[in-house]
Amino acid sequence: MGYQPGIAYQMFVKHAGQMFKPGMAVLEVGPGRISRSLIRHFCTEWECDWSFCDMKNYNEDHPAFVRMPSAYAIESEDERFDAAVQYELAHNVRRLWVLLPEVARVVKPGGFVVIEDVVSYPEVNRWPVDCGRIFPDGMVVLFEDAGLLPVVNIMGNEKNFELPNRGRLDTTLNTHIVAVGRKP
Repeated sequence: MGYQPGIAYQMFVKHAGQMFKPGMAVLEVGPGRISRSLIRHFCTEWECDWSFCDMKNYNEDHPAFVRMPSAYAIESEDERFDAAVQYELAHNVRRLWVLLPEVARVVKPGGFVVIEDVVSYPEVNRWPVDCGRIFPDGMVVLFEDAGLLPVVNIMGNEKNFELPNRGRLDTTLNTHIVAVGRKP
């Protein structure tokens, strides 16, 4: 039957995919084990230069590895990357408001930060912790506090790729958010 892309994958490609260009330096924040990294595969397809960091410091011997001395510090010079991506990570970070400015620090002016994450899901994902969900209004605040300008901020699920930011949310559906902040 082959791979059937889920809502997270489809939303990421639709709302953020066009921003990636050949030759871009892209940092993936928090892929865990790189064998599971969708962003690594996207970067290969888009001809981007992929690097990654993870608070558990898996795969330290990999040439694309960037060290994280703590869960909120990235061992990289300022403005090194054209883009940074957190793919299904935000709800597992205890203090996202501390990590996001650090991610923004390593992105070049004019570059962007993409966050794709779950908003509602029928199950709790405690790997390593489940610290909650971020809706579009919260994402705007997080981006602004990190010095980023929100440019994409959309929720969607299996029934509708673009949900309104107000109204009832069907929590029985796998609902995700894709948000992009640009660094001035």
